[in-house]
Amino acid sequence: MNGAEHWTARHAKPVIFVIVTLVGVGIYLANSIPVAVFPSTDFPRVVIGVDNGVAPIDQMLVTVTRPIEEAVNSVQGVELVQSITSRGQVEVDLFFSWKVEMYRTLELVNAALARVQTTLPPTAKVTANRLTFAAFPIGFAPRDRRGATRFVGRRGRACARGRGAADLRNPARLFPEWRR
Repeated sequence: MNGAEHWTARHAKPVIFVIVTLVGVGIYLANSIPVAVFPSTDFPRVVIGVDNGVAPIDQMLVTVTRPIEEAVNSVQGVELVQSITSRGQVEVDLFFSWKVEMYRTLELVNAALARVQTTLPPTAKVTANRLTFAAFPIGFAPRDRRGATRFVGRRGRACARGRGAADLRNPARLFPEWRR
């Protein structure tokens, strides 16, 4: 029975060479495939980004996040509003039904942002973009945001019920990992 070893045991080095070569070719092709190869898909999501220098989080919640969330809640077809507020930056994610026409919806979002722009601080730079394959590449995982995801999930549900962003008073109490 000693002479009846499996062929992979007899040819271990060539098998490993083929596997390593295929992995290398796969990595090269994954990084070199143009975005145009992927199908044209309109994800039902708009991402609004706001940069306001180094403003504190509490000030950002009151002067930027809440007015933007209230303004975009009036956009037709919005199903869920989620936001992440950090020092000087806000990211608001708008989720829509798959049945909406995203170019028109982006125009409606931009119109809602234009209405609220006068109430925002003059240093706030607001951008709104549709989510496309170019904006969110397939195959590459975003950075680890487990804590932020839980934070966003609670705030998004609160906003969907109409209570707004200012309901979250002490995130360190809700998330012990935020304590120093």
